[in-house]
Amino acid sequence: MKPLRIKTINEFHLLNQLPSPEYPLISMVDYAQVAATKKDNPTRSTVADYYSIAVKQFITRKITNHKILNRLEELLTVYFNSDDLANKGLPS
Repeated sequence: MKPLRIKTINEFHLLNQLPSPEYPLISMVDYAQVAATKKDNPTRSTVADYYSIAVKQFITRKITNHKILNRLEELLTVYFNSDDLANKGLPS
């Protein structure tokens, strides 16, 4: 079976029954929500046409990782709501 090709972040959200992303080019997803939607569907490999960064949480580091994710979300929110997006473009 050919892998499923996902072209956009919005398409990923639709396929996994997640709410639409707040921004078209960036999204934070709790993969526990994705796993819950896949219970009824067989596992299929996917190919994404966008960059993806994954952060795994271990039980012993749950609080630390949560703080890091919150800080990342704060930084991205400030950046996307500022003039930096228009002046500097997307962060890389």
